[in-house]
Amino acid sequence: MSSDAAVHFKSGHLLKERTFQFDENLPSLPVPSLEGTLTKYLESVKPFVSEEEYRETEGIVRHFGNGVGKTLHQKLVEKAKKEKNWIEKWWEDYAYLTFRTPLGVLGNMVGPFFAVGDKYPPRPGTQLERTATFLWVALKYFQMIRKESLPVMKNSSGEIVFAMNQLKSLFCTSRVPGESMDEIKRYFKTESEGSCPEHIVVMCNGHIFKMDNLFDKDGEVIGALDIQRQLAFIKDRSVTRGQGIGILTADDRSSYAKIYHHLCSLDPANEEHLEAINSSVMVLSLDSETPTNLTELFWQGMSGPNGHDRWFDKSYNCLAFENGTHSSTGDHAPLDGVVVAIYSYWCHQQLNALETRIPGSNLVENTSNPEEIVFVTDQKVEDAKLHATETYNRNASKIDILCSQFGAFGKKFVKSKGFHPDAFLQLGLQLTYYTLYNKCVPCYETATTRQYYHGRTETVRSTTQEAIEWCKSMQDPSKSVSVHFIHLQILSTVLSIDWVIGSLIDQSVGQLLCKVYCAISSSCYLFISVRALDKIRLFKAKPILLSCVL
Repeated sequence: MSSDAAVHFKSGHLLKERTFQFDENLPSLPVPSLEGTLTKYLESVKPFVSEEEYRETEGIVRHFGNGVGKTLHQKLVEKAKKEKNWIEKWWEDYAYLTFRTPLGVLGNMVGPFFAVGDKYPPRPGTQLERTATFLWVALKYFQMIRKESLPVMKNSSGEIVFAMNQLKSLFCTSRVPGESMDEIKRYFKTESEGSCPEHIVVMCNGHIFKMDNLFDKDGEVIGALDIQRQLAFIKDRSVTRGQGIGILTADDRSSYAKIYHHLCSLDPANEEHLEAINSSVMVLSLDSETPTNLTELFWQGMSGPNGHDRWFDKSYNCLAFENGTHSSTGDHAPLDGVVVAIYSYWCHQQLNALETRIPGSNLVENTSNPEEIVFVTDQKVEDAKLHATETYNRNASKIDILCSQFGAFGKKFVKSKGFHPDAFLQLGLQLTYYTLYNKCVPCYETATTRQYYHGRTETVRSTTQEAIEWCKSMQDPSKSVSVHFIHLQILSTVLSIDWVIGSLIDQSVGQLLCKVYCAISSSCYLFISVRALDKIRLFKAKPILLSCVL
C-alpha cells in the first residue's frame, strides 16, 4: 500500500475540521497484484518449512498463479471497480458474522480501564460515585461524536488522514443473532443525520434497567450526582437475583438465535425490550466483584463469573466493580480495538483533568427513575439459560490470564537508540521465544488500513527469515555486542519500512479463495497487538496466545 494513494492535507489548512468530513473522499482500498501477493506468501512460509516442503509449496503457488489464481484475481479487480472497499462486506460477514462460536470468552474484545493505576485505585464502596463520574465523561465523548467535534486522526506527520467511520459503531450498536449468520444493527446518527437513541442499559445481579433522561433540556449531560442517584436506585432494587437473561448472549450463536427469536414470539414486549438493549448507547454492568489489578480486570472482562450481567452482542459493555475499578467487553464485528482504546484513553485523560470529584450540576432536576426491563419467559427460555451458562463456564475454565508491566524503559528510549519501537518489540518477542524453545513460530500482529475508505486492519507476519537469522546470531557467543546492535538496527529499519508499506497480502489471499477465515489455529502460536508504546503488558491464554500492550 503506497501512502501516495492516501488523502494528504496541510496542517492549518482548515480552522475547524468535522470528525467525518474526509471519510467519503478517502481513496479506495487497492487490490494488490497477484504476483506480489504470492511472493509475499512464499516469503511468510519459508521460515517454517523444510527445503523439500518449500519447493512443493512453491510449485503449488506457481500452478495457482498461472491458473485459477488469474481468474479469481480478475474477479477481485472487477469487484474493486464497483466498491470503494472491496473487502468490507466480506470481512464483516465471513470474519465475524458467520462464525457460530460464542462471543463470550471466545469472540469479544476485552480491556481494563487504566485509571486503576492512578485516578481510581481499588477502594471499597466507590462503585457508584466513580461510575457516575465515568459515565458523565463517556457521554461527553458520545456527544462529541454526535456533534462531529472530535479531531480527525492522522499519521504522525499530520499529512495523511485516517478513516473515522468506526466511531459510529462504538455507541448505539449491537449484533443480532441469526441461525446461520448474524447481522449488525447500527442506530447511531450524528446531529446532522438526525435523532439518535440516548438511553443506556444497566445490568445488575441479573436485573436489567433502561436508564433514560441522561441529557437536560439544553442537550447537555446531566450532573454526575443525578447519574449516581439513578445508579443507586438500580442497585437498591437488585438485591435479590433477577432473571439473568444476559447469559443467553454467551451461548453459541445458532442456539442463541433460536431462543432470541423464541423470546420475540412469546410476547411483543420482549421484542421491545431487545430493541431497547440493542439501540442503547451502551450497556453498563454493576458487578459485586472486586478486581484489584490488571490481571484480575482482564479476567473479569474476558471470563469472569458474572456472565449473566453481560450483553456480549453490544459493541461496548462497560463493567463497573464494587471497589471502583472498571473494565469492558465488546463485540469485535463492527469496530476494532484501537477505537475503544482511544476512547478509553480520552476518558482517562478527562478524569485526570477534572477539578471536582463529582462533575456537572449538583442540582438534581430530573426526578424520574430507571425502568426495569422484565422479559416474559417460559421453560424453554429457562432451559436455554442453563445451556448458555454451561457453555460460558466451560469456555471460561480454559482461560489463564497474566498481565505484567515492564517499566525499565519505553518508546522514547528505544527511539533514542535509532530503533522503531514496534519493530524493536516484535524482534524482542521473537528472541524471547527463540531463547526459550530454540525455534521461532508464526506470529500475527495487527496493522491499520485506515488511510483508505472504511479501512480497518491488516496482518503483519513478523517472523521473517531475517528475524530468525538474527535470533540465531544473538545466541552465538562469538559475535560481539556491537555486531548484534548494528544487525538489530538494520533489521528494525527494514521491518518497519516493510510493515508500513505492506500490501494487503492476507486479505487478498483470503478473498482469492472467496472466503475469509479469521481464527487462531494450532499452528499460530503468537498473537501480538501493540498499543501506546510506553509500557509493556502481557496477556496469555491457552494455548499460547500472547498480546502485548505497550
